[in-house]
Amino acid sequence: MVANGWGRLPVADGAVSAVLSVFAPRNAAEFARVLAPGGRLVVLTPGPRHLRELVEPLGMISVEEGKVARLDSALHDFSLISREKHEWVMDLTAGAATDLVAMGPSAHHGSPSERASAIARLTAEGTAAVTASGTVSVYAAR
Repeated sequence: MVANGWGRLPVADGAVSAVLSVFAPRNAAEFARVLAPGGRLVVLTPGPRHLRELVEPLGMISVEEGKVARLDSALHDFSLISREKHEWVMDLTAGAATDLVAMGPSAHHGSPSERASAIARLTAEGTAAVTASGTVSVYAAR
């Protein structure tokens, strides 16, 4: 199921064993409400190097400092179970880079034509090497 993370989730109290939040807003109270005893909250947050090759040329929003620390603070009713950092390089075509930018908040900033021109320059050789970087944090409700 996919739902608006800011509102009430259309799930009964204690009905799910896992909640997954990928680069999305987090509603700690709702997550705690829907998780069954022993359930887990899994959160993927972007790392500081996420899409670094695109951020400046496309005028994208960058990942702010201290994002993981703010996550822990916001999830104060949860206990951290584990945390892993992941990073890899993707070879993106112009179409894939365009789709990637369209999925995030940067799609609503800047000029679409300037973005398209920058992507065309970056992928002039066919593809552009772009870093994907994130942290997977697993929590249990207290």
